[in-house]
Amino acid sequence: MTIPKLPIHKIKSLPKHHLIVAIVATLAVGMVVTSGIFYFKAKNIQSQANRQEELEKATKKLTDKISKFYELPKDEIPTVATVSEPEKVKDQVFFRDTQKDDKVLFYKTGKKAILYRPSTNKIIAVSTLDPSTPNQSESQKTITTEPKNQTGTIAIYNSTKTAGLAKKYESLLKEKFPSIEITSTGNSQIDQVEKTIIVDLGGSKKSDADIIAKEMQIDQSTLPAGEAKPDADFLIILGTDKVNL
Repeated sequence: MTIPKLPIHKIKSLPKHHLIVAIVATLAVGMVVTSGIFYFKAKNIQSQANRQEELEKATKKLTDKISKFYELPKDEIPTVATVSEPEKVKDQVFFRDTQKDDKVLFYKTGKKAILYRPSTNKIIAVSTLDPSTPNQSESQKTITTEPKNQTGTIAIYNSTKTAGLAKKYESLLKEKFPSIEITSTGNSQIDQVEKTIIVDLGGSKKSDADIIAKEMQIDQSTLPAGEAKPDADFLIILGTDKVNL
């Protein structure tokens, strides 16, 4: 097939200024389209940067508030999630007492998850993350330990000859159970107990005593004969198995 050639005289007959106007108009349209694309991309990038900045500010505000009463992992910015549908996660032990709008702070390096309630400014649960499964988001990682939302009062007695052991143990206990109140620390009337025990003094908080015993790796027992009964829900008697804390 032969492509017909345009008559040369018709091309030449187009006024030169018309050709210039057409070329300029074409270039102008191209420049407008191109600048529009760049403007959209720049605006989109700026919008993403603004959202990131707002997120970072909100996270800092949240961690600053919590750190006033609870020691958070240092040198790490957590991933924060909001509980929007608590009924869908209540089958997990960690979320047993969660409510709508609770915040979950995930610390990847610190391997810690914290469930926080902004409405009451209280920590509901603290646990550890299981990082063994790769390629998961922080909110999908398995939370392995029991919740640390047990409430009540505990007295700690030291039966060993190691001075200051009760105070040191108090710090460890508060780190794991921030809602627990330590009413007193002191020396036990029983000398050199071998294994550390926890006693449910009122007999009505066995499930909480079980959780504390499991987390702190101690035994649950009854009040030993000869031991003074403190005014508290629980009594922990430190044995020689805890002298190397």
